[in-house]
Parts: sequence; C-alpha cells; structure tokens
Amino acid sequence: EIVLDIDKKEEKPPERPQPRLKDREDQTEAAAAAIQVNRASQGEKRVKMTSIRKRMAENLLHAKQNAAHVTTFNEIDMSRVIHLRKTYAESFADKYGIRLGFMSFFVKACCAALAAYPVLNAEVNGDDIVYHNYYNIQVALSTESGLIVPVIRNADFLSFAQIEGMIRGFTVSYTHLTL
Repeated sequence: EIVLDIDKKEEKPPERPQPRLKDREDQTEAAAAAIQVNRASQGEKRVKMTSIRKRMAENLLHAKQNAAHVTTFNEIDMSRVIHLRKTYAESFADKYGIRLGFMSFFVKACCAALAAYPVLNAEVNGDDIVYHNYYNIQVALSTESGLIVPVIRNADFLSFAQIEGMIRGFTVSYTHLTL
C-alpha cells in the first residue's frame, strides 16, 4: 500500500563529493567512473544457475526469438490514487511547485513490486542469475519531439515530488530536440 505523505522528509541517496572538471573529456571519464562506483555500492547478488534452470532459459530465449509475442493489459482499480490526487493536488503543487501526476504512483508501485519479488529485478549473465539491489525504473514519456524513455535511477530513494520533478525535467529538456 502506497501512502502519500506530503510532509514526509524526502529521502535521498548518499551524496558523493563531485570533482571539479575542466573539460568534456574529463566529465565523460568522471561519469563513467561514477556509474561503476554506484553499481558496486548498490550491490548485486550472483547465484549460479542449476543445469535445469540453464536449459529452461535457453528454451525460453529460443521461443522468444522464434515465436509471435502477445501483449496483455490488466485493469486495476485506480479510484484510491485518483482520490489521493484530488485531495492533495493543490497542497502538493503549492509545496513543491509541480503537479502531482500518475507516473510517480506507478514508479513507487514498481519499486514496491520489485522489492517484494526480487527475481523480477534480476538478469541472466552467463551461467549466473544476477539479482540487483537497486531500482532503476525506465518510463516512457511523450514529448513534442517524439517518445523518450529515460531512466529514473535509485527510484526507491526518491519522493513523489522528486519523481514528478525528474519527469518534468526530462520532458522539458527533450522538447526542443529533433529525433
């Protein structure tokens, strides 16, 4: 159950000191190093696959590559979310200067589901299953320039306001790009 508490203190991931950078090449190298440090500190658990599991993975991959796919949609009851948005829309906008949308609810729900079912946040890497202990959520956003799919990193540490702010920032920054 997700509860919206606009007075809750925003949780943030630990801050790392940022080096002063001279040029674009230094920035690129620093960004690559930060990604590696971030991944290492977030933690990943590797588990060796059994022979049966390896064979099942091979069969599933083969089926995916050679068969038609079906997309299904499940309906959910959004009445509680709609009620929360209506109740807190004005105070949320006054406090944070941004509109309370649906996407922050979806991102938080995804984080809760991934925490409850860690296998959904895992990947097969060689003979190992790698369980990720972090939640980087990709969201599809429509802009004037077209569809973009940015990643909200460490989404579980972000508040509703921070998520909505990031989404707004993505759409504003990509609006003027030509794809």
